Amino acid sequence: MLGIEVDGYSHGIVEVYDKDIVKEERMNNLGIEIIRFTDDQIL
Repeated sequence: MLGIEVDGYSHGIVEVYDKDIVKEERMNNLGIEIIRFTDDQIL
C-alpha cells in the first residue's frame, strides 16, 4: 500500500515533525509506504 503526504510549512515545526515520524512508523508497520511532497512541489 502507498500513502502520499503533502507537507506544508507546519511540518518544519519540531512538534509536527516528531508526530510525523511516529505516524509514518506506525503506517510502515501496517504495510503502508509513505512518500512525501512539499507544497511547492505540488503547486
